[in-house]
Amino acid sequence: SMLDEIFTQKYEADSSDLDLLKKITRIYDHQDCAQSDLFAKASESFYKIEPSANAACNLGKLFEVQNRYDKAAYYYKQAAELETDKITRSAYYYKLSVIAEQQGEHQLCRTHALKAIELNPSFGDPYLIIGIAYAMASSNCGSNAFERGSIFWAAVDMFIKAKNTDPGLTEKADEYI
Repeated sequence: SMLDEIFTQKYEADSSDLDLLKKITRIYDHQDCAQSDLFAKASESFYKIEPSANAACNLGKLFEVQNRYDKAAYYYKQAAELETDKITRSAYYYKLSVIAEQQGEHQLCRTHALKAIELNPSFGDPYLIIGIAYAMASSNCGSNAFERGSIFWAAVDMFIKAKNTDPGLTEKADEYI
């Protein structure tokens, strides 16, 4: 892109120029250029110099959009550790649970979702993702149909908890049930 042409040389000349990094990340953010390698590089350089929960969250989103889940998880974890607000921290742990589930890490998904619930007990979405994790894991759990079926009941329990916690999730939870 034209933006890349303008800024790549400047970035490569001095990737630790904080003013330049701020300018690049601000312009690219407004242009919604999440696929740009330069935006990713500049954002990471900026984060190394000035780490913050917000910058880490932005990097998490950036790498999530690029389907680079290991990097996305790394930055959401940083965001969760740097964030002081419980509700926002809860949202970061939920993001981590979603990424873990996308990668088939059912146990890790559950761990992060439980942390999200602990930080924000009125957050229903983590219950949904735990239910999904249980349902997805059921094929690997249990030695017979009965045991595998009981995992589905655990999933249904989570879907019910989700809609009891947040009535706005009723339709989605009922669909899963």
